[in-house]
Amino acid sequence: MSLAVYQQRLVASRAQFLAFLSGRRLGKSYALTLAAAMRMVGLRVRADGGGLERDPDGCSAQYLTSHSELAAQGLLAQVHEHVERFVASGILAADLHPEAVTASSFRLRNGCEARALSDNPRTARGQGGDWTADEICFSRDFPALFASASLIAGPTLARPQGFRIRMASSAFVDNSFARLVLEGDGSPLDRFAHVDRIAVNVEDAVRLHGFPRAGMSAVEQDAYLGKMRAELGVDVYETELMNRWISASSCFFSPDLLERCRYAPSEHPDVSTAVRVVAGVDIARSARGNLTVLQRVTVARDGVMYAGIPDTMRGVEFDLQAKSIGELVEAGVAPIACDNGGVGMPVVEGLQKKYPGKIRPITFTAQLKQTMMEALRFALETGKLRLPSDPGLLRDLVSIRKTARAGGTFGFDSATGSDGSHGDRAWSLALAVSIANAGSDSDGRVYSAGRREAADAAAAYLGDERSNYNGPAATHFPEMFGRGPKSRYRGPFG
Repeated sequence: MSLAVYQQRLVASRAQFLAFLSGRRLGKSYALTLAAAMRMVGLRVRADGGGLERDPDGCSAQYLTSHSELAAQGLLAQVHEHVERFVASGILAADLHPEAVTASSFRLRNGCEARALSDNPRTARGQGGDWTADEICFSRDFPALFASASLIAGPTLARPQGFRIRMASSAFVDNSFARLVLEGDGSPLDRFAHVDRIAVNVEDAVRLHGFPRAGMSAVEQDAYLGKMRAELGVDVYETELMNRWISASSCFFSPDLLERCRYAPSEHPDVSTAVRVVAGVDIARSARGNLTVLQRVTVARDGVMYAGIPDTMRGVEFDLQAKSIGELVEAGVAPIACDNGGVGMPVVEGLQKKYPGKIRPITFTAQLKQTMMEALRFALETGKLRLPSDPGLLRDLVSIRKTARAGGTFGFDSATGSDGSHGDRAWSLALAVSIANAGSDSDGRVYSAGRREAADAAAAYLGDERSNYNGPAATHFPEMFGRGPKSRYRGPFG
């Protein structure tokens, strides 16, 4: 595979610290893992760029992290593939062939190892070696992880020159430590000025660097970029491919809050021991921007909800969407809250007939959106909802904005253009959380769990003069309040 110019620069770099800010789909992971594989087998690019030569540093152990342990294992698999290609080319001695291959590690016959690590500073420990970190903007605690990695890559008595640290990511929020590493703050006192920085977005890659193939005419380049922009929508295109940073100050769900609420895969409860698994589905049909999102939420015995990695579909026919939702029901996921507005209505009606009692139609209104989003944030703030390390879900959550509207009401919208992604993953999660906290009255009406008890507790907390409190904190999460005297609660379900 031929490399684009920016990939060649990354692979050829001999800097101890390297940071690569890259839009998605531009071969970032391929170049990172190729560089790691070359360091592992003791190869480097010649100074004149005319081929490979032996690295005087010799073979270097490789440690890899990403936004999740599974993603780190994917990086490790790519490193192994690169090493196997070197083996097939016949340029490696027998003691550099890989062996003892598992999902989380492998080693060469000479003992040099490569290992995938979890996104956890406490487990990012090793005997010394290069550290490669992908999607650092989505790390749960990148400053602490960076400190741990610096220990791995620091100089030792046997290796005074130390090892190398390579960091890469697509853009996320603007006030993060990761951004300081990737871009700096533009001041003369840049703490990371010693880092070799590479940055590329999709338009530069296509117009300047021969991506996805060299020799494309200007017309072909425009057509390629236009197709990607249409398929992904304005917001996804700008943030994930053009490296546009999201303003943290305008986020309804602050990046700090989302970081605190993330869980490691090992923390997710076993489905067989969970109280139940529910789901929320935001339905779309557009091939441009909007997604259909299936979001599962597992409710543990202690009442804590664990969101799964969302499943997404774009431009998929309604009958296939209905089939996917039906497969969730048949797998024991129920109830499922489905967006019943607009294009979703025929899908939901058909599912209700096929799976009576399992599908809950939800029609979004301005008031319901406010209640659901405030309840979702309250669940995060109180530790009742945990999130996976999924970049798509995190991006959609930070894209949600609360804006004042005429008449004293508030709107909740995604920071997108008119054809953007509209925070679809965030809305599907809000649907799932609402159904996880819901029950049904004797007449079949859906209500928030413990509505009377919640109102009573809120009344005691707020005082008798405000005992008619019916805010989302009381109606959605009564277990977070103590019990109190009877109230004059007159909310929508009272």
